[in-house]
Amino acid sequence: MFLVSDKFNDRENRISAYFEDDPALGVLLAAIHFEWTAKRAILKLGQMPTVRLKKKLESVYRYEDYTKLWKQEVVPKHKKRLTQIINNPKYLQEEAWDLRNKLVHGAASCSASYAEKRFSAFMSAAKTVEEFVSKRGLDINARLKTRKEK
Repeated sequence: MFLVSDKFNDRENRISAYFEDDPALGVLLAAIHFEWTAKRAILKLGQMPTVRLKKKLESVYRYEDYTKLWKQEVVPKHKKRLTQIINNPKYLQEEAWDLRNKLVHGAASCSASYAEKRFSAFMSAAKTVEEFVSKRGLDINARLKTRKEK
């Protein structure tokens, strides 16, 4: 559905189009977009050898996992926690992530009006993470440079 080579804005536009047709699907795609962006940012900005970091990222799927790994890998060099760069991280964690989980596990559906703010929270979070990476001279979509064991 989406490729690493897709431009960030093109990906956002496609996800927004899905939201218009199916708000629940749009929220899920926005959540995936945020999670993919956060993982790429951690890979780009982190310090651990790439192979080990990729392995660690395989078990990251909760909001708390992202913030914890970001703190370990990104904060030492870049001095900003994930919760410091995302607008309204508490809402993202408590409201948007909650809807994501309910939709993923088939525990709920949602109206467009209920989904809209949660959708926007994921999209905004992805955008601010992408901008954080870009301000450090890196392209979130560019090929990863391999950090090797020392």
